[in-house]
Amino acid sequence: IYDAGTARERYPSFVRTPHTHQQSHAFLSLECRHRPGMLRRTMAADNATPVSPFSLAGKRVLVTGASSGIGRAIALASAQAGADVLIGYRGNEAGAGAVASAIRDAGRRAVLVRVNLCDQAELTGLLEMARESLGGVDAWVNNAGADILTGNAASLSRREKLDLLLEVDLRCTMLASWS
Repeated sequence: IYDAGTARERYPSFVRTPHTHQQSHAFLSLECRHRPGMLRRTMAADNATPVSPFSLAGKRVLVTGASSGIGRAIALASAQAGADVLIGYRGNEAGAGAVASAIRDAGRRAVLVRVNLCDQAELTGLLEMARESLGGVDAWVNNAGADILTGNAASLSRREKLDLLLEVDLRCTMLASWS
């Protein structure tokens, strides 16, 4: 295993040289190396939500697990990009409500649906709600997942945690994808 110093000596391109127009103290920039000049995303140093580089105007996005974490961020970014959002959640009603309020404050439609993705009847209800409230779905984001590190699941055995992960993160996600 080579350390970073050795890697820099063996592979000079390993060292990232910032472009003169980039302000490393103000922005974190992830530039695509294969297409110079193509900026994938720029985030302000104060961690403010970046302006969306793409448009979802007139689109309808369904996000599972949208009451917190990455799902929340995806739902908010979708709304900021112009989409109406269906917020799928299982247990965190307060979090889902807060996401819906933020989306509505941004001038977009937000629909809340409590759903167990492992239950086919509830998945069917989720699709019906999407059709009724938004007129359909243009993009479906499977983000829901089992939290085995905090809450009640933290005290489960390793085998129980594995079973829960396989059930929610694999089986339920596949059922939702096939719906």
